[in-house]
Amino acid sequence: AGAALLDALASVPAARADADLRGLFVGYARAFSALGMRDQADLGLLTSLLGAAVLGAPPSPEAVALANERGSRVAWALSYLSEIAKARRGIAPEPSAYADAMRKASDDACQTADAGDVLAIVGAARDFAGGRRAEARDALDRVLSDADARGLRVPRMTYRYEEKTATRVFSLSFDVSYGAGILEGSTGFQLGLGLRTRGEPEGALTAALAPEGSPRSDEDAARAYVSAAALAAAYHFLDGDADRGAAAARRAIAALSFGLRLGPRALRSDQPLAWGKDARALLAIDAQLAAEAGHPFLAGDLWTLVRGLLPPDADDAAVAALLDPLPAGLAAVPGLDPLVARTARSLAAVAGPLACTEARVELGGHEEPACDAYPLALSLRIADVLGKLPHLRRAGSAAACPVLRSLDGFLTAAERGTYDPDAFTAAVEALRRSGRLYDAGVMLARQRREGHCGPLVLEAARALGRAPSLGPALRADLLSVAVRCAAAALDGSVVDDVMALDGETRVLPDLGRNLKVVLFATELAVRAQRWDVLARLARQPDFVARWLGESDDAAATALLIEAAAAALAGDPAPRDARVHGAHERLCGQPPSGDRAALCAEVQRLRAGALPEAQRRQRAKEALERLLAAARG
Repeated sequence: AGAALLDALASVPAARADADLRGLFVGYARAFSALGMRDQADLGLLTSLLGAAVLGAPPSPEAVALANERGSRVAWALSYLSEIAKARRGIAPEPSAYADAMRKASDDACQTADAGDVLAIVGAARDFAGGRRAEARDALDRVLSDADARGLRVPRMTYRYEEKTATRVFSLSFDVSYGAGILEGSTGFQLGLGLRTRGEPEGALTAALAPEGSPRSDEDAARAYVSAAALAAAYHFLDGDADRGAAAARRAIAALSFGLRLGPRALRSDQPLAWGKDARALLAIDAQLAAEAGHPFLAGDLWTLVRGLLPPDADDAAVAALLDPLPAGLAAVPGLDPLVARTARSLAAVAGPLACTEARVELGGHEEPACDAYPLALSLRIADVLGKLPHLRRAGSAAACPVLRSLDGFLTAAERGTYDPDAFTAAVEALRRSGRLYDAGVMLARQRREGHCGPLVLEAARALGRAPSLGPALRADLLSVAVRCAAAALDGSVVDDVMALDGETRVLPDLGRNLKVVLFATELAVRAQRWDVLARLARQPDFVARWLGESDDAAATALLIEAAAAALAGDPAPRDARVHGAHERLCGQPPSGDRAALCAEVQRLRAGALPEAQRRQRAKEALERLLAAARG
């Protein structure tokens, strides 16, 4: 059993009366270490972190030095948090100061954490501030791409000290996230007090890594993803690369709007917007940069997020504090003061409607802006900051910005109640040809009047619906436009659109939309009796498996479509191990409700159960019943 803390304190010399909280606990840690009480010494060092948090200061140099000198198991945490705190002084943290120790830190089960993702993000911040901008931007893009493919790891270590007296138990837990500098509130503590059956006094410190896939781990990963995307967007825009800036910003927008799919796992939340609380300042700077790069719809979506992330009771001081100090990823970047000042003015306008803000923000200049100011003015209208639509100033520079003039022409007519199809397609095409793909895609997906199709709309929807930089959510919206405009003739191009739409919705966090696409594609095939199309859809390797673990009813629906497609194509029912395993899971045990009826239909469609002509007729009738039930 470990030594009892309260007994040990009696033998420790009294602390100096003038010692601050950090010094007090470091003194205790040094005394415990001299007595050979490692757990209690580590507790003193961890508690010095709490004292630092109370004082709003980094861990003291004395604490860091003592931890490293004595080989403390918490030395990595003190070195790491001390280095990260430099960002508040405008100094880029140096990951090499703690990276090796962080990688080697283990819990009581001898597990070490994969710190590669968080080290890459902090390393990118150091590189960008140090002038290695291309390397920093590439590193962040790799982190985000890898996160999409396999997930993002933000480990969290919990140190728990438990002190047992003869009849009571006192516990103190410290959470140390590896995401400090990326996430707010990355360290925390919890106190506990309880009773125990009579026993010997003792005390011990334990360490445990949070399991991957836990709710807290998922939340940390989502928050870090949003922050990394927002930081990447800022770096790209600052370096003049608006295309990559828009692509990175789109990632943050999609995550905060729809949730995330990191690797094979969907991360969903009732309020995904809350994942952006650490990135509010970065998102505001992204919005300002996007507007200044001529992307009004992108900037408008970003300002909308920022507005939603401001607390309802925020006052002027709280709003100003978002940009002072700057986030760790920008704090050491030179020359940002003018940008920060412009962002602060826009942010004050965004916060203007809040109940507790009093600053007077002059918005009159946004009513008839020149070319250079029009994207910002329009973005603020998109975010509902301005009460009316800005109009591009006709005199002076308007002729120099034909893309914005085309956009302004359509919006002005729409404001008056006139939807001009030619002006709409001209504006979309102008945005697309100028490389503003996000803005073109958003305009086509959100501003198009239902029923407005035609060759130009179809061409734009198909091209933008396959643009890699737009991400699956917006691409799915655009492919939906293409399919709705062309579905009357189920030709090869439409089939390709449907398959692409299935592919995009398959990687969204919520597979409910994918099920609707599959049912829509099935209805198109049944209506046109294009069983080859249905077979192409159902022969995909993950056609049933994608819903296993998400929705057994949806998986059973796919199982029936797969069986019917095989029957209508004249194929035997699928019999490979993959399909057999799904069938056993879904229908092996007596199912209930709707799934029972679906499984019964699948059973009737097995090869040999009926003559082939009857089997095909049965398959067609089963699909018609399925579609009728889906329509309600």
